[in-house]
Amino acid sequence: MITRLDCQVALFAELLDLIVGVAQEHGMDKVEIYNLPMSLQSAAAAVGGITDELGEHLPSLKWYGNENASDISWLLNER
Repeated sequence: MITRLDCQVALFAELLDLIVGVAQEHGMDKVEIYNLPMSLQSAAAAVGGITDELGEHLPSLKWYGNENASDISWLLNER
C-alpha cells in the first residue's frame, strides 16, 4: 500500500515495475496506490491500473493528548 506517489509520467511504468517486483519478492500479489495525482492516472490505466472510489475503509484516530478536540485539525486524510 502506497499512500503517496509522484513522478514524471514517462517514468511511471518503470517505477511501477520496480514496486511490483519488490511486492512480489515479499509475497504480495496486489499493490494499492492512494491519492495518485491526476497527471499519473492515465499512465496507471495504460499499464492495467484500476481507479476506484475508496469505500471499504473508515478513518479512525485515537487521541491521548490533553488538547481540546476543537483545537485539533486533520492535516491528511490517508489510510
